[in-house]
Amino acid sequence: MALSLVLLMAWVTAVNALPFVPARLRQGAGVALVVCGIAVLGYLTAHCGPVAGIVALCLGAAMLRWPPTAALRPALHRGRRPLEKA
Repeated sequence: MALSLVLLMAWVTAVNALPFVPARLRQGAGVALVVCGIAVLGYLTAHCGPVAGIVALCLGAAMLRWPPTAALRPALHRGRRPLEKA
């Protein structure tokens, strides 16, 4: 497998872990992911061509806007009881 695709998969894994980062660190981590994503996108485009680069750009933008793990949050909180008031 090409190194550019391995780097892309590592970036995707990091983006999926972003919603689980504490809120005070999330903005800095997001900026770091965008900066690293630009480098990975350029490397992928150079190795696999412009079509793969455009597809990766669209998928990356969608993942940063709507992370797949955010869709799991309601399912994770479904079984919890609300806090009881004293």
